[in-house]
Amino acid sequence: MEERLEPGGLDRCLDSLVEVFNEELFGKLSEEKEVEGITSKLKEAKSSKSSDSYETLAKVVGKTSLARLVLPLKEVLDSTQNLKTSRKVQDVLSKIVSGLMKNPGLTPDAMLIFAHGLVTESLPLITAQVKAKLSAAPPPDPRLRPESCLILPPTPQRAGSKTHVSMKTNKHILVEFGLQLLHHCMKRGHLSAGEVLHLQMLDPFVAQLYDCLRSKHVKIITVAMRCLTWFLRFPLPSLKQKVSKVAAEMFVILKKYGGAGGAKGENFDLVVTCFKALTVLVRDVKYYSVDQDQLRVLLQYAEQDILDYTRQATAFTLLKAILSRKLVVPEMHDVMGRIAELSIKSELDNVRVQCRQVFGKFLIDYPLGKKLHRHLEFFVRQLNYDLEAGRESALEMIATIFSSFPQNLLEEYAAFFFVPLSSRLINDDSAKCRKLTALAIKSLLGKVGIPARDSLFTITMQWFQDDNKILHQRLAAQLCSLFVEEEKLQFERRLPEVLPQMLEVIDPDRYEAMSAEEMTQQLRQEDHLLYSALSCLVKVLQECAIVIRGVENRKDLNTVWASLQQHLLHPHAWVRLASAQLWCLSPLIPASLQHHLLHPHAWVRLASAQLFGCLFAAWKPEELVTTATDEDNKTPKKKKRKVEEEENIVEYLRDNTMQKLRDLSADFCTQLQSSYLDHDLANQVIKNLVFLAKVVRQVTPDTAQTDDVTDGNGDVTTQTDDVDEPSSKTSGRKRTKPASDGKKDNRTGNTGIDDVSATGSDESTLTDDRRVTVSLMWLLRRMNRLAKFEAATAPKETIKRSSVIKFLAAVAMDLGASGIGPYLTFLMTPVLREVNNATPQADPELKKLSQDVLELLKTQAGVQLFSQVYAQVQHTGVARREARKRRQAVEAVADPKAHAKKKIAKNLAKQRAKKRKIEEKRPTKKKKIRLADLAILQ
Repeated sequence: MEERLEPGGLDRCLDSLVEVFNEELFGKLSEEKEVEGITSKLKEAKSSKSSDSYETLAKVVGKTSLARLVLPLKEVLDSTQNLKTSRKVQDVLSKIVSGLMKNPGLTPDAMLIFAHGLVTESLPLITAQVKAKLSAAPPPDPRLRPESCLILPPTPQRAGSKTHVSMKTNKHILVEFGLQLLHHCMKRGHLSAGEVLHLQMLDPFVAQLYDCLRSKHVKIITVAMRCLTWFLRFPLPSLKQKVSKVAAEMFVILKKYGGAGGAKGENFDLVVTCFKALTVLVRDVKYYSVDQDQLRVLLQYAEQDILDYTRQATAFTLLKAILSRKLVVPEMHDVMGRIAELSIKSELDNVRVQCRQVFGKFLIDYPLGKKLHRHLEFFVRQLNYDLEAGRESALEMIATIFSSFPQNLLEEYAAFFFVPLSSRLINDDSAKCRKLTALAIKSLLGKVGIPARDSLFTITMQWFQDDNKILHQRLAAQLCSLFVEEEKLQFERRLPEVLPQMLEVIDPDRYEAMSAEEMTQQLRQEDHLLYSALSCLVKVLQECAIVIRGVENRKDLNTVWASLQQHLLHPHAWVRLASAQLWCLSPLIPASLQHHLLHPHAWVRLASAQLFGCLFAAWKPEELVTTATDEDNKTPKKKKRKVEEEENIVEYLRDNTMQKLRDLSADFCTQLQSSYLDHDLANQVIKNLVFLAKVVRQVTPDTAQTDDVTDGNGDVTTQTDDVDEPSSKTSGRKRTKPASDGKKDNRTGNTGIDDVSATGSDESTLTDDRRVTVSLMWLLRRMNRLAKFEAATAPKETIKRSSVIKFLAAVAMDLGASGIGPYLTFLMTPVLREVNNATPQADPELKKLSQDVLELLKTQAGVQLFSQVYAQVQHTGVARREARKRRQAVEAVADPKAHAKKKIAKNLAKQRAKKRKIEEKRPTKKKKIRLADLAILQ
């Protein structure tokens, strides 16, 4: 119905509607609704729609009928002394205000005229009682003779005077209604400071609002204060004349209602509104400035309110307003000192944020002189605060200082901030705080100039050269990473100074003195140092791409690569990933990195994998294929290089390429065997293996035919039976070292790791007189064994099988339709096993991935060849399962004791698995993984 009605459409029946509404709200019907017996039996008596009806009526009332809408409510107010009835009228008037704000037929002019009449009590609201009083006849003269002697005299009244009842008792409710109407008009944006007519109509309200501030009714003062908060934003002539009186009255109200324990209930709203009005007065009213005494009072109240969570918002806003005007009193520094302490010690996040904003504005806008050092030193000391939240707040404040202070001032305090911030990179236990510290240091490096940055780098290199303290070197490596991130290509000028230190840190001989049984705190620190150095190298090669194929630092970088390969099999995942990534970036560093591929900690392996990723990214497979072909064509008589070649340093992968391809392939495959393999390392290793597979395929293109995968007619043979789990008999083999590295690879306590990475399987055992031949078929078999081993021993884990399947898909894409035929069996076997897996442990994501790869193989190979190989693999799998069942049945008859032992062992394994599931569901603390447990000792 509201959509169909237009303003003024219900004016004809306005009186009738209001009469019905008032009867329900204030008449006998309202008295009946207060009876509990009636409301419990009648559903209609439990609620009232008259208040909402008043709001609906206000939405469509015409501007000429506004007085008729309010007149019946004024009659109720004049005739009642009941507090409950007065509050009902207040609620109805609030509904009317909401409705009038949504009335499209009322212009701002009409609203202001109506509101001014209510506030000044000048509206022609003549009630029925007033009319009766004016039209009443005068009393008869007692001296006159009565009309009849038979008329009875009036009943004698009780002696004493009656209680006087004033019609002005509830007058303040209508005044409050008018003020609310005025406030909503300004709040909803109906009035503009650019309209001259609006300013002319608002100007007469200033005197009325000032009078309302001295009212005895708290609600009227509160609403008047809200109106003044908006009026102070308008250029009104009357306000400019009375602004000092208005400000003085505000301070009187604060003194009267803002004392300790006084701001409760309605007084609380009044005090909060008064603070908001004072904030606008201080911040926006440029033609008035508070004096020193008033400013001290404001600071005193603000200092008290910041400790009261109910009034903190207004207190911080007031402080920001004071700071924006740059008002100064001696007490300002003491208040700011408490603000700084609260920014660290407060338990609420929003309070700490507000305190940092206020104090940051204070540091920037105020001339502090020598006091600036004291304030900065305070936040630097808080970097050692006990609680993490306090340290985070201090770091956020320091970051704000870096982003807002001028460059010359930051360069003056650069070392003052750099040293304590750098120490927190190592000493802080919180990962979040360490991250914030790194961001702050990076921001500092970006703001200062090159000379100041060079001085900070000199401090960093002094820590790097301190061989007696591992923590100092680790800190320097992390700081170098931050320098690289900030300077990018400009960091190249620092490489001659940084690379020699990096070589000392990643040298494998540095870590050979500690065995696996001696996992101490010192070894853990060394591993963190190694990971930090490798991570720094990753960033150097990523940001300074020109260094990758450069000649200036080739000697140092070759030494690095030779050590990195050992860390690829480090049981620390971060180190393995870093090593693999570095191999994807640069061709120059591997002398040290190759050793770190075998490092016994996961972080080192992660970093080493990342570095090798950097190496491979800089090479094209065709470049290495040419090098490997040249090596194969050489005769033993030409082992000596020419004098010119001896003078030039050979790039790492160009020296003994075939041996490095084989060693790296074996190492990366062994990395995938780790029980603590994560997705980052797995993805990086697969990228590296795909690059190696591309090179190997082009180096040995005819290897597939020599492995008898297909017969002379092109039919697929049963070579798929060669897919087996990783052999455990390789622990006695010795790792073959790269030809360019003369150091021994005899890291104590890690022979198992080296042996697995070096050989990988029985078919790849090296002899002294026979050169190693690496082929794509050998690499595919190795990966297939890895996938089959995980499916048999850990069916609930899928990371290794997913990695293998991704690798096979990449190899298939590289082979293309012309070269995929000889390898299709090995590419299809693990994929088809996952597609046909119907066990409850089957992972849906892995199955979907396998199906996609199977479709890829079908597209690459063609329907005919794909169908032939598909049927052959299916037949081979079924035949193997049938043979296994027959073998078990024969064993049960031929050797019942062995069969019984296997059955008992199987039942015991089920019992242990059941107990393990029960233990996992118990809310107990998980066992902490020891560093020694991270080693791969397959």
